[in-house]
Amino acid sequence: LILKFTLKFYNYLCSYAYRNDYDSVDEQTLDFFNFNFTPVFNTGYSSFFKPGITAQHVRVHNMHYMNIYGLSGGFTKKFNDYALNLNISHFIKKYHEYKERDASNTEIHASSTLKQGMFFITPFLSASFENADSDIYTFQRYSTGVSASYFPKDTIMLSCSYKYQHSEYDKKDPLFQKKRKDDSGFLTADVKWMFWKNKKESISASTGISYLYIDNYSNVKIYDYDKNKTYVYMKLSF
Repeated sequence: LILKFTLKFYNYLCSYAYRNDYDSVDEQTLDFFNFNFTPVFNTGYSSFFKPGITAQHVRVHNMHYMNIYGLSGGFTKKFNDYALNLNISHFIKKYHEYKERDASNTEIHASSTLKQGMFFITPFLSASFENADSDIYTFQRYSTGVSASYFPKDTIMLSCSYKYQHSEYDKKDPLFQKKRKDDSGFLTADVKWMFWKNKKESISASTGISYLYIDNYSNVKIYDYDKNKTYVYMKLSF
């Protein structure tokens, strides 16, 4: 069971929380809380600067697990039929019990959105560098992929995406005596319907269904897995 709540205020404040409940003793309940403040500044010539602050809190099995704090900066340049986007973020991760996993993470993300009629196509690249207190958990991660969205009506959106991700860890795992390397594929599909919107368009309600497939290959076989996830959601934004 997944419960999700989202609050958005004039594109500046976005907070959301969700809860995953499992009926298997092998899996644990997850609570995730996110607070994000990102004002948008028009710098002229169809350019926008978006600085942001983020705070996240994670609980596992109803116990404090991790806090994340971070800063980000985004820049968007719009043209007639496409836009260029660049985002840089830096986060600090603090674990409640697993202090050796405490880390700082820097991520760079670049994308370009092309509009063709009612279609929007977005190829993207990203790089993430995490420096943990223990080198076993220090990694470099590189991703590339493409997403596509289609709006047959103003109130309906169909979208899908694929992302390939490669991760390398800095130090040999003492249990497996090798440096971990992962190659992952992420496939998503989503159908969303906005079934209500007030006259001023500041409040809206939508529902949808999403699908996620993950295929992870690792040279440390315990991390080999594939995952299918389908969920239905309702969302109120104001």
